[in-house]
Amino acid sequence: MLQAGDFKIYNASAGAGKTDTLVKEFISLVLNHENVYRFENILAITFTNKAASEMKERIIEKLEELADPSKTFDEYILTLSAELAIEPTIIQQRAHKILIAILHNYSKFSISTIDKFNLRLMKSFAQDLGLSINFDVEMNTQEIIEESVDLLYSKIGEDQKLTETMITIALDNMDDNKSWDIRKS
Repeated sequence: MLQAGDFKIYNASAGAGKTDTLVKEFISLVLNHENVYRFENILAITFTNKAASEMKERIIEKLEELADPSKTFDEYILTLSAELAIEPTIIQQRAHKILIAILHNYSKFSISTIDKFNLRLMKSFAQDLGLSINFDVEMNTQEIIEESVDLLYSKIGEDQKLTETMITIALDNMDDNKSWDIRKS
């Protein structure tokens, strides 16, 4: 169940520091919990594959920095320590354990794009949505257009308005010395 404050949306223009904000938020969420597998319960969604990859990369890098016992406590870890009310040494230990947990369970490190998240939802609820269980998403726009035109052609003669419109288009094309077949246009 979601509690007030469990759901956050960050909306900002390009270059405004969204990724840095999201990385810091993610780090805070995982460090503020004793369960090193807390990351499995966090979903971060962004728009592009590049942004999702970059965010994952930055989280791993930040956890590596925080877990490094040879580094002195810098401003970032001290600020984090104050915000979370956790000693820097505890942050360092948790960061190390969380980093290992993420690397060993990388498939559960869920930072994805909106379209991948929606596809995962659709696959989970395929039967409820009336879809074939092994449906596939087609991203070939040319193929989709061709299938749409074929479907449109198959309805000619069944739908009077469609039939009249297609005849008008075909006649207009022929008047302009073009092919009556609208597939090309």
